[in-house]
Amino acid sequence: MTPNRISVTNIGQIKNAEVNFGDLTVFVGPQATGKSIFLQLLKLVIDAPSVQAEFQRFGIDWEGKLDNLLELYFGEGMSGIWQEGTSQLKVDGKPVDLASYAKGLKRKEKEEKLFFIP
Repeated sequence: MTPNRISVTNIGQIKNAEVNFGDLTVFVGPQATGKSIFLQLLKLVIDAPSVQAEFQRFGIDWEGKLDNLLELYFGEGMSGIWQEGTSQLKVDGKPVDLASYAKGLKRKEKEEKLFFIP
């Protein structure tokens, strides 16, 4: 899935952001404002099966728990970026349930579509 628009509410430092993607989308802003978190969320949305396959390839088990996935994917101490009940992620206007990503998506496509260097 390649999204046209992503909305983020109360995830990490990001209180509210909506990004409409064009041919070239550039993120600019001060340090520690959520740019990398947003890009990592984008990667997870687009390439969840390949991210999960890499964890499994290295024997990393997040036990189907969202907090564990966030710690492993975003880094130690980052499980708190998602606040149940207030954090929200929407792709093309549709809510994304990150807990389902933690349980493992059953999409067959494992080829990566997005590459970025944080």
